[in-house]
Amino acid sequence: MLKKSSVLHGSTSEELSEAERFWIQSEREKFFSEELKFLKDNKIEKESSLYNYMLYLDENGLIRLEGRLEFRNLLMDEKHSLILPKNS
Repeated sequence: MLKKSSVLHGSTSEELSEAERFWIQSEREKFFSEELKFLKDNKIEKESSLYNYMLYLDENGLIRLEGRLEFRNLLMDEKHSLILPKNS
């Protein structure tokens, strides 16, 4: 019989959010290192798979998509989707 895991027991929502941001940033750096360099300079090279998208870096350094929902009354996570690698 398996015991119930206590890994998440006692973890705060802030700790879980921080762990999620860490994972996302780790994957982003692994798969989008070149794009990240160009986004910091506000330009993406034409050869990039992300060239045709309106992207920006948020306050946490995460890559987000701007788009048609910009002026809707939604939460930021709903308006500006995170860009994550396909196979991560």
